[in-house]
Amino acid sequence: MANDTTIETLARYLDENGLQYELQLEDERILLGIDGVPMIVRYRAEAAVLLITVPNILRAPQEGHGAPSPQALDTFLRYLMDANYKLMVGRFGWDHRDGEVIFEVAILCTDAPVTRDQFMANLVLAVQTVEKRYQQLQRALWSGLSLEQLLQGEEELRGPMIPGTGRA
Repeated sequence: MANDTTIETLARYLDENGLQYELQLEDERILLGIDGVPMIVRYRAEAAVLLITVPNILRAPQEGHGAPSPQALDTFLRYLMDANYKLMVGRFGWDHRDGEVIFEVAILCTDAPVTRDQFMANLVLAVQTVEKRYQQLQRALWSGLSLEQLLQGEEELRGPMIPGTGRA
């Protein structure tokens, strides 16, 4: 099956859902916000991949004004690795040059076009993941707690498991 996904197709899906956005054809991307969460949507035809990125979640620079201590940054990066390990879809990323923390969902679409439902569901997933994790990321960066304390606190925030489901 041919892949007919284009950035224009994705923009049409947003139109169909009544969402406002800025289409930047020269950069092959869409800028939008959902529930106050800014997003960048790109479709890379050469790689057949749809990228949904939430930029600038927070800043964790290595040095300079407002930088966390090296120990706190190390704990934070280990916390990010743990968070990524637990995610089923998407990943958090950290740019060592300026400390930007992002969240990104990558959808491989080699053999099939991206459907409207798939696109919209992944936009919502990105927003919900960032909203759910934002406070935890802030806490991991600035609380001064050890990784073990952060992970223990995460369990306490999640609450008891629902028997038989593996979920809180």
